[in-house]
Amino acid sequence: MFSGLIKDQKLVFAFTILVISIFIFLTTVVIVAYMLFSENKYVPFFLRPFIDYHVHFMLIMSIVGVFSGFSFYFLISYTLKKEKSLIKKTIELVRKFLSDDEKRVIDALLEKQGLITQSDVSRLFGFSRVKTHRVIKRLEKRGIVYIDKQGKINYVRLVNTFLESEP
Repeated sequence: MFSGLIKDQKLVFAFTILVISIFIFLTTVVIVAYMLFSENKYVPFFLRPFIDYHVHFMLIMSIVGVFSGFSFYFLISYTLKKEKSLIKKTIELVRKFLSDDEKRVIDALLEKQGLITQSDVSRLFGFSRVKTHRVIKRLEKRGIVYIDKQGKINYVRLVNTFLESEP
């Protein structure tokens, strides 16, 4: 919806900081004014409007608070979208340098939410135990998977980067 409006991440970040700062400032001023007023202390003339028009300032604060939330949400979602896109491009590049067997193992891991046993890989693809071990070891050396040994069972897990890139 607003993705076309977000052209410059620095501008969005600056706007978000500005809106949040205004919200914090207004909240602090209203709290100080009410604290002084409730203790029957002298309220300086520049804080007096916050007491006299407190309903108006509460409305302004709620609007600024909503804008703070929206701007923070759009900043974070935009940043995450860019990061996810970069991760996908990186993964596509990495996949170009993998053998067909390694790609098949990665695809099987993605189907199984990133966890599969080494014996399941052998069974799924008809690999010998030695071939399975070598394929998985190559993927581990490249930092794509890691092996979690639990007793006699070797669990093969994808690193989080690969799992996060899948829709």
